[in-house]
Amino acid sequence: MGLVFLATAMLVGMVASISCDPGEGVTYENRTAQTLNVFDRADLDATLAPGEKRTFSFLVYGGARTYTAKDVAGNIVFQEAYSWDDLRKLHWHIIIGP
Repeated sequence: MGLVFLATAMLVGMVASISCDPGEGVTYENRTAQTLNVFDRADLDATLAPGEKRTFSFLVYGGARTYTAKDVAGNIVFQEAYSWDDLRKLHWHIIIGP
């Protein structure tokens, strides 16, 4: 009975560690001379002043997400789709601007 309990506890621990990935801190950096609204898909994530950086925690996601930055008039100044692996290669840093 002790071995069954131990095996069950180990299995529950492994499942919990896999399903509870804390994600990463992703940084948006506005390198433009204008204030930008940054969207993750259609959701407003941040409003960044010129030169501002801000870091957000994300949970791991599958597939790709489109990140869009719009100026105050609503014009798209940046739009890219990134997978989780793409963000990892960028060292969790999305640079908007030159």
